[in-house]
Amino acid sequence: MVRIIDTPGVGLVYTHETEVVYSYLLYADAAIFIVSADPPVSDSEQKFLRDARGFVCKLFFIQKKMDQMSEAERKESLDFTLGVLREDIGSDGLVVYPYSGKLAIEAKLGGDATNPEASLPPSFEKRLKEFLLGEEGKEFLEAAVGNLLKYLGDETIAFKLERELSRRR
Repeated sequence: MVRIIDTPGVGLVYTHETEVVYSYLLYADAAIFIVSADPPVSDSEQKFLRDARGFVCKLFFIQKKMDQMSEAERKESLDFTLGVLREDIGSDGLVVYPYSGKLAIEAKLGGDATNPEASLPPSFEKRLKEFLLGEEGKEFLEAAVGNLLKYLGDETIAFKLERELSRRR
Protein backbone atom coordinates (compact mmCIF):
# COMPACT_ATOMS: atom_id res chain seq x y z
CA MET A 1 0.00 0.00 0.00
CA VAL A 2 1.24 3.48 -0.84
CA ARG A 3 0.20 6.50 1.17
CA ILE A 4 1.27 9.96 0.16
CA ILE A 5 1.26 12.42 3.02
CA ASP A 6 1.89 16.09 2.39
CA THR A 7 3.41 17.34 5.62
CA PRO A 8 4.13 20.94 6.53
CA GLY A 9 7.71 21.98 5.99
CA VAL A 10 10.48 21.81 8.56
CA GLY A 11 11.87 24.86 10.31
CA LEU A 12 8.69 26.88 9.88
CA VAL A 13 7.36 29.44 12.32
CA TYR A 14 5.43 26.86 14.34
CA THR A 15 7.58 24.17 15.93
CA HIS A 16 4.62 21.76 16.12
CA GLU A 17 4.64 21.58 12.32
CA THR A 18 8.24 20.34 12.37
CA GLU A 19 7.24 17.82 15.05
CA VAL A 20 4.47 16.52 12.77
CA VAL A 21 6.98 15.94 9.97
CA TYR A 22 9.34 14.07 12.31
CA SER A 23 6.49 11.89 13.63
CA TYR A 24 5.77 10.60 10.13
CA LEU A 25 9.36 9.47 9.61
CA LEU A 26 8.68 6.44 11.80
CA TYR A 27 6.17 5.15 9.24
CA ALA A 28 7.87 6.06 5.97
CA ASP A 29 9.76 3.74 3.65
CA ALA A 30 10.58 6.64 1.33
CA ALA A 31 10.20 10.40 1.21
CA ILE A 32 9.95 12.92 -1.57
CA PHE A 33 11.70 16.03 -0.35
CA ILE A 34 10.87 19.27 -2.15
CA VAL A 35 13.34 22.12 -1.99
CA SER A 36 12.97 25.55 -3.48
CA ALA A 37 15.27 27.12 -6.01
CA ASP A 38 15.20 30.31 -3.94
CA PRO A 39 16.76 29.68 -1.41
CA PRO A 40 17.86 26.15 -2.28
CA VAL A 41 18.29 24.37 1.10
CA SER A 42 17.92 25.91 4.55
CA ASP A 43 19.82 24.91 7.69
CA SER A 44 16.69 23.38 9.24
CA GLU A 45 16.09 21.34 6.06
CA GLN A 46 19.69 20.11 6.14
CA LYS A 47 19.30 19.02 9.78
CA PHE A 48 16.03 17.27 8.94
CA LEU A 49 17.63 15.39 6.04
CA ARG A 50 20.50 14.17 8.22
CA ASP A 51 17.94 12.95 10.77
CA ALA A 52 15.70 11.44 8.08
CA ARG A 53 18.52 9.20 6.81
CA GLY A 54 18.24 7.30 10.10
CA PHE A 55 14.61 6.40 9.42
CA VAL A 56 13.93 6.50 5.68
CA CYS A 57 15.71 4.16 3.27
CA LYS A 58 14.98 6.14 0.12
CA LEU A 59 14.91 9.89 -0.41
CA PHE A 60 13.78 11.53 -3.65
CA PHE A 61 14.54 15.21 -4.27
CA ILE A 62 12.59 17.71 -6.34
CA GLN A 63 13.63 21.34 -6.75
CA LYS A 64 10.67 23.61 -7.45
CA LYS A 65 10.33 27.08 -9.02
CA MET A 66 12.71 26.22 -11.81
CA ASP A 67 10.65 28.26 -14.31
CA GLN A 68 11.71 31.46 -12.53
CA MET A 69 15.32 31.13 -13.69
CA SER A 70 17.33 31.19 -16.87
CA GLU A 71 18.90 27.95 -18.07
CA ALA A 72 22.29 28.96 -16.63
CA GLU A 73 20.72 29.88 -13.27
CA ARG A 74 18.81 26.55 -13.19
CA LYS A 75 22.01 24.60 -13.74
CA GLU A 76 23.85 26.61 -11.09
CA SER A 77 20.99 26.18 -8.60
CA LEU A 78 20.68 22.44 -9.21
CA ASP A 79 24.45 21.97 -8.93
CA PHE A 80 24.53 23.96 -5.69
CA THR A 81 21.62 22.00 -4.19
CA LEU A 82 23.15 18.70 -5.24
CA GLY A 83 26.47 19.70 -3.64
CA VAL A 84 24.78 20.64 -0.36
CA LEU A 85 22.78 17.40 -0.29
CA ARG A 86 25.82 15.26 -1.11
CA GLU A 87 27.77 16.91 1.70
CA ASP A 88 24.94 16.33 4.18
CA ILE A 89 23.68 12.86 3.33
CA GLY A 90 26.14 11.23 0.97
CA SER A 91 26.38 10.82 -2.76
CA ASP A 92 24.99 7.35 -3.44
CA GLY A 93 23.16 7.96 -6.70
CA LEU A 94 21.72 11.27 -5.52
CA VAL A 95 19.57 13.02 -8.13
CA VAL A 96 17.67 16.31 -7.84
CA TYR A 97 14.77 16.53 -10.26
CA PRO A 98 13.84 20.05 -11.46
CA TYR A 99 10.15 20.99 -11.38
CA SER A 100 7.95 23.85 -12.53
CA GLY A 101 4.42 23.89 -11.18
CA LYS A 102 3.54 26.83 -13.39
CA LEU A 103 4.60 25.06 -16.58
CA ALA A 104 2.88 21.85 -15.46
CA ILE A 105 -0.43 23.68 -14.99
CA GLU A 106 -0.06 25.53 -18.30
CA ALA A 107 0.66 22.26 -20.12
CA LYS A 108 -2.29 20.53 -18.41
CA LEU A 109 -4.77 23.34 -19.08
CA GLY A 110 -3.57 23.80 -22.63
CA GLY A 111 -3.47 20.07 -23.32
CA ASP A 112 0.17 20.44 -24.33
CA ALA A 113 2.08 17.28 -23.53
CA THR A 114 4.79 18.02 -26.09
CA ASN A 115 7.32 19.17 -23.51
CA PRO A 116 7.06 17.03 -20.38
CA GLU A 117 10.54 18.11 -19.32
CA ALA A 118 9.14 21.60 -18.73
CA SER A 119 7.33 20.52 -15.59
CA LEU A 120 8.24 17.19 -14.00
CA PRO A 121 10.81 15.07 -15.76
CA PRO A 122 9.61 11.68 -16.93
CA SER A 123 12.81 10.32 -15.38
CA PHE A 124 11.44 11.11 -11.90
CA GLU A 125 8.13 9.40 -12.62
CA LYS A 126 9.97 6.37 -13.99
CA ARG A 127 12.31 6.21 -10.99
CA LEU A 128 9.42 6.52 -8.52
CA LYS A 129 7.50 3.76 -10.30
CA GLU A 130 10.57 1.51 -10.21
CA PHE A 131 10.86 2.05 -6.49
CA LEU A 132 7.16 1.47 -5.81
CA LEU A 133 6.91 -1.61 -8.00
CA GLY A 134 10.18 -3.30 -7.15
CA GLU A 135 12.46 -1.77 -4.59
CA GLU A 136 9.95 -0.88 -1.89
CA GLY A 137 9.88 -4.43 -0.49
CA LYS A 138 13.66 -4.56 -0.37
CA GLU A 139 13.84 -1.11 1.23
CA PHE A 140 11.18 -2.12 3.77
CA LEU A 141 13.12 -5.22 4.78
CA GLU A 142 16.36 -3.25 5.05
CA ALA A 143 14.61 -0.66 7.24
CA ALA A 144 13.11 -3.38 9.43
CA VAL A 145 16.48 -5.10 9.86
CA GLY A 146 18.17 -1.75 10.56
CA ASN A 147 15.57 -0.86 13.18
CA LEU A 148 15.88 -4.32 14.74
CA LEU A 149 19.67 -4.00 14.93
CA LYS A 150 19.35 -0.55 16.49
CA TYR A 151 16.87 -1.92 19.03
CA LEU A 152 19.17 -4.84 19.85
CA GLY A 153 22.11 -2.48 20.21
CA ASP A 154 20.13 -0.24 22.57
CA GLU A 155 19.03 -3.26 24.61
CA THR A 156 22.60 -4.57 24.78
CA ILE A 157 23.84 -1.23 26.07
CA ALA A 158 21.02 -1.10 28.64
CA PHE A 159 21.84 -4.65 29.77
CA LYS A 160 25.54 -3.83 30.14
CA LEU A 161 24.75 -0.72 32.17
CA GLU A 162 22.40 -2.63 34.47
CA ARG A 163 25.00 -5.38 34.94
CA GLU A 164 27.70 -2.82 35.75
CA LEU A 165 25.45 -1.03 38.22
CA SER A 166 24.53 -4.30 39.95
CA ARG A 167 28.24 -5.14 40.35
CA ARG A 168 28.92 -1.82 42.06
CA ARG A 169 26.18 -2.32 44.67
